Amino acid sequence: MKNTLDFSGKVALITGAAAGMGLATAQAFAEAGAAVVLADFKEDAVKEAAQKLIAAGHRALAVRCDVSEDAQIADMVSRTVSEFGRIDAAFNNAGVMAHIAPIADSTRDVVNGNEQAYDNIAKNVPIKRAGRPEEIASAVLWLCSEGASYVVGHALTVDGGMTVQ
Repeated sequence: MKNTLDFSGKVALITGAAAGMGLATAQAFAEAGAAVVLADFKEDAVKEAAQKLIAAGHRALAVRCDVSEDAQIADMVSRTVSEFGRIDAAFNNAGVMAHIAPIADSTRDVVNGNEQAYDNIAKNVPIKRAGRPEEIASAVLWLCSEGASYVVGHALTVDGGMTVQ
């Protein structure tokens, strides 16, 4: 049986790839053999992430991209195709999460590494722990793989059971 999570010769584009779920997914695609394009508006962080993958022997490209700007999205896609010839998989992960607070007091990070905040979130999750970026990456790779080729028109919920309570 063929390994359906083998992405050798494939190209994956991941937005929001400087940290968290996006970075974990970029690493997972790279480890599965894909060339990866890491895109994020945090230019220094995304370059550092791509350099680490390259140093580990993977093919990677960092692209600064603010996905709220159409021209930057077009440039990101153009650079990807120019560098690697095509795009086989994409994880459109870029997004913003913020504390519920007046905008002047908001910081574009929900818990900012605060372990107490993670513990409070975990209390409401049926499996009694917060999710890990690698768990999201596993689901993304499967959805982009041949193993999920018959999965169409379905939103896969990866939330530790929060929506089935």
